[in-house]
Amino acid sequence: EYLRQFLTPLALAIWFMDDGNRHSGGVRFATHCFQKKDLERLILILKEKYDLNVSMHRTGKEDQFILYIPKKKYDSIFNYRFI
Repeated sequence: EYLRQFLTPLALAIWFMDDGNRHSGGVRFATHCFQKKDLERLILILKEKYDLNVSMHRTGKEDQFILYIPKKKYDSIFNYRFI
């Protein structure tokens, strides 16, 4: 899939610095403008490529969601070496 090749560890780090934050010990990404079907595809790619258990949470507004990665998988995101 086209998107898979661009979701590198560096891309995830940049995405986190831009639209991510720590929450309840885990990590969440602001994905309010993504469509639900696109988030479902993104979750699948992150699971397959990095073994991340990502969940989609409602923001309280209709058809808006954020992605959440629990604390137990948080460290695995930032333990990749870029060199």
